[in-house]
Amino acid sequence: LLAKGFDLQLDAKVCRRLAETGCPYKGDRPQSVLSLVEKPAKPLGSIVVVDVGYNDIPDDYGADVDRVMQALTRQGVTTVIWVTMQENRVLYRTTNAAIAAAAERWPQITVADWHGASTTKPSWFVDDGLHLSSQGALGLARFLRPLVLASTCGTACQRAKRESSSKAAASDRPIDTGTPTAAKYSVLSRACQKSGVCSS
Repeated sequence: LLAKGFDLQLDAKVCRRLAETGCPYKGDRPQSVLSLVEKPAKPLGSIVVVDVGYNDIPDDYGADVDRVMQALTRQGVTTVIWVTMQENRVLYRTTNAAIAAAAERWPQITVADWHGASTTKPSWFVDDGLHLSSQGALGLARFLRPLVLASTCGTACQRAKRESSSKAAASDRPIDTGTPTAAKYSVLSRACQKSGVCSS
């Protein structure tokens, strides 16, 4: 769904962190987003989606966002769609506040309010309220697509950006409001631990 009409580069790992090496999972410690951006295996697209933060220290998150944004702009990235955390714990509210504050400092950031879009969708999560069910993974893709479209399509697609993210996430189909250009974009994200269960 996210790749339709785009050159999509997806790098999703369990326990990824923003600026520090990730927590261990099955013998692996994933590279941080910062490390991936500073030395990308492949050139990044002009649009990057960042969905990382559940394993980060909230008080450090704002400074780490700045480090990642500096690296992204050096790589020529012009738009960063930054996904908020599901606020089922107080610490994730702190992380979301850091994302909102960073968007004030960095005009390249578009905040994707995943908390707002998913808070009334318990079936999108497994029992812990954080990890995605297969239905939630589809909901996340439907939620993100209009934001990516709005960043790539120009004026013909700007209507998508004005649509409520909650409405897009709740619909049975993504809101397609135009034909995307052959844009390349990258998603730096959490990953599925096992079939249908996605990790932060």
